[in-house]
Amino acid sequence: MNKKKIILASVAGAVLLAVIISIIVALVSCNGGKTPGKENNSGSTNENGNVTYSVSVKTAGGMVMSGIDVYIYADSTLTDLKNFATTDENGTASISLKEDSKYVVALSGIPKGYDVAASYPFDGTTAAITLTSSLIKDEDISTAQLGVGDVMYDFTVTTSDGSKVTLSEVLKEKKMVMLNFWYTTCSWCMTEFPIMAEEYEKYKDDIEIIALDPLDGAAAVQSFQLSNNLPFKVADCPASWANVFGVTGYPTSVFIDRYGVICLVEAGAITSNSPFVSAFEHFTADDYVQKLCAGVSDLVTVVKPTFTMDSSENIGATINGENITVTYRPEEGDSAEYTWPFIIGEKNGEKCIYASNQKIENSYAIIYADVELKKGQALAFDYLVSSERGSDVMYVIVNDEDIFQISGVSDVEKWQSCYPCVADEDGTYELALCYLKDSDTNEGDDTVYIKNMRVVNIDDIDTPTYIPREAATSEDGFEFTYADIVFSEKDGYYHVGTANGPILLANLLGFTQFNEETSIYEYLYDSATLEVNGKNVFADFEQYCNYASNATLNGYCPVTKDLMEYLKAIDKIAGFDDEDENEWMKLCKYYAAYGSNGAQLEDPIKGLATFSAYKATLGKNISSNFFYYDRAILPRGLMAEFVPTKSGVYRITSRSESQQGVNGWIFDENRTKLLEYEHDERMYEGDEVSMVFYMEAGKSYYIDIAFWDVYEVGTIEYDIEYVAATYELFRLASPGYFTYDSDATGEAMYHVIAGGINVVLGADGIWYEDLGNGKKGSKLYVDFTGITGIFSNPIMSNQGVKGMIEMGGFDFSKTENDMYVLSVLESNNNDKEAAIAYLKETWGDDYDEYVIEYHLDDVLAGIYHGTGKDYTSEIEKYTSQIDKSGNKERNGCVVATKELTDILQLLMDKYTFENVDNSWTKLCYYYDYLGPEK
Repeated sequence: MNKKKIILASVAGAVLLAVIISIIVALVSCNGGKTPGKENNSGSTNENGNVTYSVSVKTAGGMVMSGIDVYIYADSTLTDLKNFATTDENGTASISLKEDSKYVVALSGIPKGYDVAASYPFDGTTAAITLTSSLIKDEDISTAQLGVGDVMYDFTVTTSDGSKVTLSEVLKEKKMVMLNFWYTTCSWCMTEFPIMAEEYEKYKDDIEIIALDPLDGAAAVQSFQLSNNLPFKVADCPASWANVFGVTGYPTSVFIDRYGVICLVEAGAITSNSPFVSAFEHFTADDYVQKLCAGVSDLVTVVKPTFTMDSSENIGATINGENITVTYRPEEGDSAEYTWPFIIGEKNGEKCIYASNQKIENSYAIIYADVELKKGQALAFDYLVSSERGSDVMYVIVNDEDIFQISGVSDVEKWQSCYPCVADEDGTYELALCYLKDSDTNEGDDTVYIKNMRVVNIDDIDTPTYIPREAATSEDGFEFTYADIVFSEKDGYYHVGTANGPILLANLLGFTQFNEETSIYEYLYDSATLEVNGKNVFADFEQYCNYASNATLNGYCPVTKDLMEYLKAIDKIAGFDDEDENEWMKLCKYYAAYGSNGAQLEDPIKGLATFSAYKATLGKNISSNFFYYDRAILPRGLMAEFVPTKSGVYRITSRSESQQGVNGWIFDENRTKLLEYEHDERMYEGDEVSMVFYMEAGKSYYIDIAFWDVYEVGTIEYDIEYVAATYELFRLASPGYFTYDSDATGEAMYHVIAGGINVVLGADGIWYEDLGNGKKGSKLYVDFTGITGIFSNPIMSNQGVKGMIEMGGFDFSKTENDMYVLSVLESNNNDKEAAIAYLKETWGDDYDEYVIEYHLDDVLAGIYHGTGKDYTSEIEKYTSQIDKSGNKERNGCVVATKELTDILQLLMDKYTFENVDNSWTKLCYYYDYLGPEK
């Protein structure tokens, strides 16, 4: 889970910050790394004539060790136990004993991996014990359970280039090793890798990164690395290793310090440079002090404010409208040290206040306003926002409840009105405005401007405004009144008042009237059990929690009939009143609408579930055919339901302004994936989606199109066109990476396969799609002029792009390393000295090592190291067989014969993975029949 983290102060004192933290990120602080802060009373004599003996335990890295059992014996024989204690949070234990110079200390409860002596002597009345650690060797890491504070197990992996890497050997030279768990199609990993690589290059003399893929296998990892050329070590690892470190999402990074101790596990992508810089600086520092951290945010330096808030009177004189009684105040208490103020300024010629933490990463600005309101009155203010949408956000909070979230870049001339509070009784209401910045991009002015703070009557609200209300209310905390609810057949939700009233929403991930410290999801998580009618429905309940986690109202989900039954079951095990059949509604809220002409708040999980999907319409440039993303959504994307009126083949294409492209899927009503777009159509280029699929009339199909970068915001439009009753789609025979057979067992589980379609050789010597039962499908066609995704060059030169033939790729008497050296020689006009100078600069400190690996002297002398022969002339003959029928799809293709594919198999063996059956199919296309079963 990617966390674009907001870094708050290390201690949150105000209730407001607790509210914000529950919205954004759990606030954590580092453990350890400090010397005891309490007064040392060792050696003092108490009223019984005993002396206080003090024992302190720390690691060689200077981290105090708490919870260690300390036993004091009469002497080193360890036969006469005198007393015992446990080290406190400062790593210290104090014990009262009669004075004796022979006492020794024995320790118990030391974590695995630390070197512990049988006993330790006192120096007077003090025993200061320092424990060294070393990697745990000769034990299988796959059986371990490791986390922050544990000493790491040693291991060896084979990287994508075939070299062996052993952790203990790396730590002899490096001050830190970071294990990064990832997989080849993880979009967040792709977002993180460039940033990680950039900072790795700066610190690689002192650190090492080992990127471990537990899901795809060696072949896929090697193929990925060939395409991406990451600068750090990349390897596959057993799937069980993810469980060792409790990996539940990707990427996850494990930081191992110079002492072999796991000091930090970061779940989710790190999407900016500063957290890497802070972590690498910390772990490589000459004066490094070991400490355990709950997140990389603990290591990011928080910038203290350089502004102070003006007086309440001056702020009021600047922004107050008429008829308002309000007091403005800053953050107070421990958090004030890191809280930026809102300050007086000007925007578009108008006086205003604005958040002063512009362009300060991982910061927040807060202002409080205590406002007097009477029942039926509303608080209002005007704002202009200019920030990174969805990431740098102003939270509008009333009485500790998040009401609005404001971000993005608005019209610079048009102020907008916000009505955060509608009073349901006379009283003082606390408004808090908090602008939180993440560690990523700055956009616009990077702030929010506020003016015209005022009080209005409800009837004067002129902007659709939705205020949260509890579904269960009480004046004394004992007798509750519940909202009247009505089920709507139209949307399948319960509503308040009428079937067209506000949607009843269950708070699944936040605090409720049931529990102000734990969400109901957390309450059930450990047992993973929720019984309804004798059936465990926890998995179904968890799916609703997933909808809530992606909702526009974070943590809330509309109440369906099924969810209501789940909430009633929760009430039975966590409620307070067994006789109150409506008590489950204490878990619910709804949003009262004002200024909306009766329109209610939109479904917060719209598009996230099949039952809440948008409606897709056949046609081009249909105004309603679009997805709008303003937040990250996992699993990926929003869905739109399409129900064709006639059976046939349909093409779904996307349009967006994305620089990184989009992904696309089609699901059925059970969310079973029917199609994933793989950029496999020869005649379709670009980063947009073009999904072609056969659909039956009257059935529901769910279209899901999302940005490749999960953090990208914006609109994706799409068209749905009817193609024909049936269609022959010219597509790749084997798209994507090399993989493994997911249905295989035993040793076959580890055999690399090309994937894609099954093929069969016809009696005519031509390869066909194997349809099974002795039936053949389309011929296969080798693409000679296009790029299929395996190689960055076509087989033959085309439109100025040099081909594999011309580059010597089919000369199997030369290895890939030989070819590289020859290409360098050619680019330097066959000047050997110039080529050597180029390689020295390119290979840098590793030059001598690469000279041996690449057999440089041999190649420059004309001695090559391939084991085959030169097939260049044979492959050139096939260029005359290129399709000349006028068919645009097959233009540049050659029919795949046995003789041709035998040569292509040699090419694939040389440049990808050896002895993978039919890997040549990755260079081929075929006609895929789309239509009803024949």
